Amino acid sequence: MRSSSANLGAANDDEAARAPFCLTICGSLFGDKLVSKDGETLGMISDVMIDVASGRLIYLLVAAGGFMGVGERLFPIPWGAVHYEDGKKWLVLNANTPSLDKAPGFYKTHLPSPEDRAWHEQVHRYYRITPYWKT
Repeated sequence: MRSSSANLGAANDDEAARAPFCLTICGSLFGDKLVSKDGETLGMISDVMIDVASGRLIYLLVAAGGFMGVGERLFPIPWGAVHYEDGKKWLVLNANTPSLDKAPGFYKTHLPSPEDRAWHEQVHRYYRITPYWKT
């Protein structure tokens, strides 16, 4: 069940204190679309990645490409690079990216190392998002 608020992240602490809660169950995101600003489907949300130490949701894993799951890649999208549109069953990528073709991604059988900070920095740089460990 989704919240009726579109405020997933506040710009500052004062705004965050005034903003309504916007909670959802992570599993309810699975199968939702990720769309571009123009409404083009970029892929489907297949999972999330969290930082267990901080408890923060770090990436949406978006499945795209391939045919019937064969050759499909997963694209980690930093949580700060998306927003929810109230009443819709999708999330919108904030970046001006018409596709995920050139985005950092991986195959399910070749997960990146959680300790590979350079790879995670590359992902955040691609979406022009400050890495979560620097915020």
